Amino acid sequence: MAREKSCGAILFREGPGEREYLLVRSTRHGAWGFPKGHAEPGESEREGALRELEEETGVREVEFIEGFREVTRYPLPGREPAARKEAVYLLARASGDAEARPGDDVAEVAWLFFSEALERLTFADTRAMLEAAQQRLS
Repeated sequence: MAREKSCGAILFREGPGEREYLLVRSTRHGAWGFPKGHAEPGESEREGALRELEEETGVREVEFIEGFREVTRYPLPGREPAARKEAVYLLARASGDAEARPGDDVAEVAWLFFSEALERLTFADTRAMLEAAQQRLS
């Protein structure tokens, strides 16, 4: 079975009020999630996550939170031979005034408070990751 790997980040910023998380909406399928993309050969998970953040949102300056790594695995429909994807997400902090803009494969970006982000995320596994991130930061 063929396997693919993606790296991404659950990115947050601390504002004057509540913590905000950055979500992206895919141009391909319209789903809301976290910035992620294919890992390049020889690239570390951190390097891949940082590259994808910059490509998809324009955010470059982040601080990764040590000890947080969430993984989701799922089949890739319509692929022959059958393929599975592994997506690894790291937790990262952006500066409080970090701005984001839609980049490659992204229709829309949004900084949202935890409860808003939880409602907007399309898939249950990404909602669970957001909850794990919020718990880790609390």
